[in-house]
Formats: sequence, structure tokens, C-alpha cells
Amino acid sequence: MLDEPIDRAKRGYYKLVILVGPTGSGKTDTLLRMNAAKGYHYINLNLELSRILLDISVEERPSFIQKCIMDLLPPAEDIILLDNTELLFTPELQIDPLRLFQIISREKTLIVSWNGTYNKNTLTYAEPNHPEYKTYTTQEVQAEIIPVGRW
Repeated sequence: MLDEPIDRAKRGYYKLVILVGPTGSGKTDTLLRMNAAKGYHYINLNLELSRILLDISVEERPSFIQKCIMDLLPPAEDIILLDNTELLFTPELQIDPLRLFQIISREKTLIVSWNGTYNKNTLTYAEPNHPEYKTYTTQEVQAEIIPVGRW
């Protein structure tokens, strides 16, 4: 259950595994099974961040996002499952979610759900012309990318 990609990621500069697939593809089920089987710490990022951000003004939110996420990560855990990451892609936050995951994954191994597609050369989030659309080349990603249903 993703043991090999996690082991490879743990040896990398960025300890990042991206579980990519469209809505309803089984990303959450996979992460919850990993939580049950391995005891990895599971965080519903949308839920937890929305609770924290209620007390922070809209203007200040971009500068607090990384700290908010770091505060959610238990210090004793080495592998963290981050699910429901869509909130990070809202244009109002003015952040690059992939870069944020990379920065955090230098300290912890992150397994992140990503609502999008991967085609061997390009990782995308959302559809072209959508305000949250993002696209990254494999060189930019520097992570283990696991399309749901292909491992």
C-alpha cells in the first residue's frame, strides 16, 4: 500500500508523495486505509484550516497559511496524510500549493491528496480556464506521483 513510493520519497530532498485523481476516485479511501493499517496521522486540511482561518483576516491569510499547516502537524509523527487540500488552491490565498507542500515536506514525509490529473509529464489541478487551474511539469514537482487506481 504505497510502501515503495513512500520509501523513495523519504530519501529525497522533498519527502512528498502526491496521490492524484479526480473527485470520487478513491483518494480519501486510500488515505483512510493507510491511517488504519499503518497508523499514519490523517488530517482533513480543508476542515482544519477553515476553522483556523475564521479568526484571521482575509488580507493576512496568505502570510499565515504555512504556519497554520505546520501547527496542525504533530511533532512526533514522521509521516502525515493530508486530505482535502482544495482550500489551498483558492486564488485569494495567493500561494503556490505545490511549493508549500515541498517546503513542509523537507521536515516531514507528506502524502497529499491532489484533485487533478497526471499524464507522465504534467501534473494539473482543475481544468483550463478555471480560476484555480494550475499545471506543473515533472521537473517542477520533484515528488512521487501516484495516479489513483494505477498502483
